[in-house]
Amino acid sequence: MKKKFLVYVAVIVTCLFLGFTIYYIAKNDENIYLNISNDESMYINVNESIAWPVVWTKPYKDTTISVVVGDENVLDYDEQTQKFVGVNGGFTTVTIAPSNRNFGPFVFEVYVGDGKVDSPFVIRTAGELAKIGNDAQYTADMHYILVNDLDISASAWTPISEFSGSLNGKGHTIYNFNVANSTNGGLFGTILASGKVENIKFAKVAINGAYDYLGVVAGTNYGLVGKISIESGSITNTKASSYTGAIVGVNKFEANSAYVNMCSASVSITSSANAGGLVGLNKSSIILNSRAIVSFSQTATGYMGGLVGVNESSYDAIGDKYYPSAIAKSYAVVESASGNGIGAIVGQNKENNNGLSYDIYTNKYQNIIYALGEGVSINKVANGLTSVSEDKIKTSDKSDLLIAETYTGFDYSIGTIWQKEESSYANLNFFASYETVLISGIGTEINSDNVPFADFIKELIKNPSVTTTYYVTSDVEINVERDFGNVNWTTIAPNESKPLQASIVVNDGVTCKITNFKLTGANSSFFGYIAGNTIIKGITFDGGIVVDNSVEDMTAVVATKLIGGATLESIEVKNLTSFTSPANNIGLLVAKNLGTIKNSSVSYNGDLVVAATASAKNIGGIVGYNAGALYNNKTNAFVVKINNQNKTDGNFNIGGIAGITETSINTCSVENIKLETINDGEMNVGGVVGYATNGTIEIYKCYARADIDLGINNENSYLAGIIARSSSETKISACVFASGTLRGYNVAGLVGVHDGALSSSYSAGTLKGIIVSGLVSVCKNDVANCYTTSTLVGDNGSSIVNGLTAVVGGEGCFIEKCIINATFQGEGTRYAESESPFRISWLGKTFFSSRGDVDYGTVKNLVVINYGNAKVQYSMFGQKNGWFHNLIGGQNDWVEITTEDCLGKDNYSALKEKAEFSSSVWNFTNVGSYPTLWDVAI
Repeated sequence: MKKKFLVYVAVIVTCLFLGFTIYYIAKNDENIYLNISNDESMYINVNESIAWPVVWTKPYKDTTISVVVGDENVLDYDEQTQKFVGVNGGFTTVTIAPSNRNFGPFVFEVYVGDGKVDSPFVIRTAGELAKIGNDAQYTADMHYILVNDLDISASAWTPISEFSGSLNGKGHTIYNFNVANSTNGGLFGTILASGKVENIKFAKVAINGAYDYLGVVAGTNYGLVGKISIESGSITNTKASSYTGAIVGVNKFEANSAYVNMCSASVSITSSANAGGLVGLNKSSIILNSRAIVSFSQTATGYMGGLVGVNESSYDAIGDKYYPSAIAKSYAVVESASGNGIGAIVGQNKENNNGLSYDIYTNKYQNIIYALGEGVSINKVANGLTSVSEDKIKTSDKSDLLIAETYTGFDYSIGTIWQKEESSYANLNFFASYETVLISGIGTEINSDNVPFADFIKELIKNPSVTTTYYVTSDVEINVERDFGNVNWTTIAPNESKPLQASIVVNDGVTCKITNFKLTGANSSFFGYIAGNTIIKGITFDGGIVVDNSVEDMTAVVATKLIGGATLESIEVKNLTSFTSPANNIGLLVAKNLGTIKNSSVSYNGDLVVAATASAKNIGGIVGYNAGALYNNKTNAFVVKINNQNKTDGNFNIGGIAGITETSINTCSVENIKLETINDGEMNVGGVVGYATNGTIEIYKCYARADIDLGINNENSYLAGIIARSSSETKISACVFASGTLRGYNVAGLVGVHDGALSSSYSAGTLKGIIVSGLVSVCKNDVANCYTTSTLVGDNGSSIVNGLTAVVGGEGCFIEKCIINATFQGEGTRYAESESPFRISWLGKTFFSSRGDVDYGTVKNLVVINYGNAKVQYSMFGQKNGWFHNLIGGQNDWVEITTEDCLGKDNYSALKEKAEFSSSVWNFTNVGSYPTLWDVAI
């Protein structure tokens, strides 16, 4: 029968499954495929509609096509019009399955934006960007993301005024930017204190006009401007008595210090007044981890500085509070300069300190480097600056800036926040997370020697927005029931409009504990909202703590939300009594993080009970929703239990560290977490992270041990040792799933749906379920230098067990230099590498080539060791067209590598030379053992 079929039917295979198109030309010439590429998501906003991306030619009369939407709360499908309509914000998958099994099923993602912080509106064109603040739906307090590069060359841009929401450019570039004359000139006129603009590149900037305050991003900033790169451009401001900066014109304190953080500008500036390579006027605010490479031309009187034109402090005589400005870990290169009043770092250092001259009442300069271009003669670091220690500011030749030691010796975070390419200046790594520095002298400084800690907390309850730094100088414990007379705690700063701004710093070697309190009713956490340059450091929450509240949005033990530059450092949460919440964003430490959490830990030997509702859930051992910095944090021993009494579908994103993240997570570890749930909606569950959204995200050196059972009946669930679902801009490296048992419908050792870059990581433990994969469930992008020693178990007779990945998917998918040393057990069909669409069942174990010379998924230099009775791929076309190379037990033209070679025969020469494994990545020192990876999480 097969022979007759082959004779009469011509078959052309190019394979699209999650990005591979499979063309079959049968008798009736029917053809079905998607017209979107493998790594493409579809982006719409609520109430918008899109047609299904299916091309169906010469349909056969008996063929039908079914459409299944993963989360109908996000996306609705109309069978009559064959259109999708955005209902609520979020991501969901869509499965299109023709009844003709020669085609599909096709799976793709749809993102719906609704302007909320978790699901921002989508900006696709310059016209849509211009609607912000000028449209009834796209108001200035909503949240937005760019999904395309934009060209704004048609006319001068009219600034978006008074923006209090957020705009995340997701690394996209805005070209040919010019601004119409205005008081506040920039992409935004004014960014308010709650506003946040980040992750945008600007190229070919050409601004020429008259403005009171001018910056490419904003005329005036009271909020956070971060991860902005101006890669080329010229800026001219002809207005007298003005302030001009490449990033913002004025960076100014209002309620809390404004931030310019992780920004870079390479520009020429011509000004009739005050100008800075980054900021024109920095008033009682902070510039951190930024750089400027600038040429100045001064056409009238004013001050110009490599980083800042005027750096100014302020003094509140009524409140007797002093607010300095601070610049830290930043450098400037002044390539050329003409005019007077020019400083290498700051044009003018301006102190408004009420005549107080000692060091605390001065602007702060920490770890600043500057260099001057050839022939530039500037004899002032900053005009008006008289007392800055030489160990805080250093002068370098431009050639010194090409050497990494120039920066590392001055406390720059080379390799994380900063990256250093050979023969170039240090540049910023926008995959990294923001950091905060403690700037002494902002507000009042007191300590526990003169004010008891409990009394200070009582004052914070009355006024959480005082800008005081409190130092705990001796051991102290607050028992809330004893010291406050009531075990039921009232959140200190329950409203984002009036956040906590006082810092609490526990001195090294000192113990500070808070115990015995309950969070009930509307009380979401101990501290509530924390904002500004606030640091809470060194506190332990230990014993007698109960969370059993009715908060619908956010809840946690320590903080509801970190905003802007707020930091939690060296915080411990342990010995909780119980934790029950219906909130949509749940973290054992913090519910939502837009600041920094570092060196902190949670240990909870109990159940975290989530009362299900109709909304999405983001649940994490440290933080529910992460949009800030997370590094060197640990969680241990907690069980997530989802009560599905009121919810049977929808989205859950659950991780040992974070439920969902849109920024990087580094050097975090997870021990002994469990999950118990039965849910029919979309589940993204990872040992470290549930879901990494679109954005420049790095998951680096993270480690997990976990026992998670999602059940095997929910095909919309993805479970993985590190992360369940990653975006196209996610980099995962040096990560380990060490031990435990993961069981679910789609299960993988490292990543579930993988759309980014995975390298130098490995999985162990036991993986059980229906679709089981040693490394990745759905591989849509790069995988290199990874291995698995997992035990792979098919749960029933319909299981498909894969040593590498269930799906090799897409033009951009490139898998190389991996070792599959898995043990195959249980029921179902077993594949040593993959049951990818390349494996055509009626041709047995054949791995098909792509069309012509175009590769649709490439797998090479793969070593399979312990495949037992699993099926092994081989090439029918020879090595030229076969994509799996270097397989033990390989056939035909494949390079054969024996088990002895993998155990160190001839010093692993076969692996090094035939399979091209690098000794800098792989550890070949233990002859007699399989090679391992050098640089992974421990």
